[in-house]
Amino acid sequence: MAYCSGTATLAVNREKTRASQALAGVNAAVAGVLTAALYQPIFTNSIINPIDLAIAIVAFGLFTVYKLSPLIVVAWCVAASIVSVNV
Repeated sequence: MAYCSGTATLAVNREKTRASQALAGVNAAVAGVLTAALYQPIFTNSIINPIDLAIAIVAFGLFTVYKLSPLIVVAWCVAASIVSVNV
């Protein structure tokens, strides 16, 4: 019930210019915090060499462009990592 009332409130607020701008600002702030939280522990500790960066970029492309299943992308990343270690 609370979810429905919250959705209705957001729908009404989005019609108002100031409320819409405030929501856009909050969304941008949340996106920035999430990006910072992802960058620090994951990117700085897992991207060690250019091959790791290439694997991450290809994985991102597989998710966004080809919209592959996460299971397939993770399997590809594991296989690519194993191949890169053995090279």
